[in-house]
Amino acid sequence: MRLPFELDPQIIHHIIYSQVMTSPVPAEDTRFIDVQNMRLVQTGLCPPPVDWNDVIIRGLLAQQELAEEQRQDAENQRRQEAEWRRQSDDDYAAWQADIAEQETWQEHERHRIAGVLQIPVETVTENVLYWLMGEEDVAIRMYWAEKPWETARMQKILSKPGLPYSDDMLALVKPGETAWLLERNAAAAGFIHVTDYLKWRAEQEKG
Repeated sequence: MRLPFELDPQIIHHIIYSQVMTSPVPAEDTRFIDVQNMRLVQTGLCPPPVDWNDVIIRGLLAQQELAEEQRQDAENQRRQEAEWRRQSDDDYAAWQADIAEQETWQEHERHRIAGVLQIPVETVTENVLYWLMGEEDVAIRMYWAEKPWETARMQKILSKPGLPYSDDMLALVKPGETAWLLERNAAAAGFIHVTDYLKWRAEQEKG
């Protein structure tokens, strides 16, 4: 028979079934343990025991504070977004109102010029209107007689009258289109920036 660690089988059997190994473990004296732990705490050798109720309460309070901070941050963000949308809407509405006011004034000038010259309203084209609007009756009659917009030099000036665009954008501007006219057409097409409108129109014409 094999002898583990060279121990006699009788010795192993005696150890397994000895009274020391099979007798029940006596209950701990918790009061004695508490007293010893208290002494260790009082002497500074051990930290005070953890108050788990206090730990749970502080954890819940921390979660509530975090949730409140997140709620306030979300509310502030919603307010900022609402204010930004309101400001954007106000700016867009003001811009639209300005465009409408200019359009109304231009149409009024078109009819006034036609009345002064006793000509059909449709005769007052964009080039003619750009040159004559805002002028006195005498000046309107003088310019109508001279027709400076029909000369090659004035046609070049009126085609791109100081438009604040780059050269590649100016290449997309058609003769007779003014800054005001481009802004009106861009707004009618749903664009805020004239440059975006010019690019879109060029793509549409290519197609």
